[in-house]
Amino acid sequence: LLIVPVALAVVAFLFNLATSSTEQANTQKRYENDQQISEQRYKNDQEIAADKQKEDLLQTYFDRMSDLLLNHNLRSSDPKDEVRNIARSRTLTVLSRLDANRKGSVLQFLRESDLIKKKGTIINLEDSDLSGADLRDANLVFTYMSGANLSGALLQGADMSSANLWNADLSRADLYESDLIHTNLIYTNLSGANLYKTNLTNTKLSGKDLSGANLRGSNITQEQISSAKSSKDAIL
Repeated sequence: LLIVPVALAVVAFLFNLATSSTEQANTQKRYENDQQISEQRYKNDQEIAADKQKEDLLQTYFDRMSDLLLNHNLRSSDPKDEVRNIARSRTLTVLSRLDANRKGSVLQFLRESDLIKKKGTIINLEDSDLSGADLRDANLVFTYMSGANLSGALLQGADMSSANLWNADLSRADLYESDLIHTNLIYTNLSGANLYKTNLTNTKLSGKDLSGANLRGSNITQEQISSAKSSKDAIL
């Protein structure tokens, strides 16, 4: 007679214990899910804010450059005029703070505004930060980019013939089917770059680093390869 109520009490205790553990586990899981949702929402808000900040930077740059073009005679200025220094300074500053697509927009603006052109370049891009820039199919003919950082840039189909890229960093850049005719690539870092089907006719390549570069389908000559600083593990 005593065993039955004791057994029932034990069963009830174990049931309550299991129920309590389950509720605690469910509560903990809901808390963790809420935390994840909150963290993801915060991350999304941060990304949206950062993207808006970059867009605002780009629009401010366009507005200020347009003012220099329309009201301060930037196009007709002399090389030593202060307006050119201001324009170059603003360009280099904004490039260092923008993402890949917006960097491409800056170069498109400069090209269409005749600020980087065949003769009499008004804004040179020496030492500019174009890392990771989306410059696919860009027209960069005769552009002065000595010492520029173009590491990881997307340059598929870009026309950079006769451009000056002396001592520039093109490591890991994608130059698939780009045009580098007569381009100055002396001392340029091309390690790990994709040069598949790139036109390298009369390209100056002395002292360049071609280690790990993909040169398949390009018209690079043995003389150009021999002039390289390094061609270790290059894919020919």
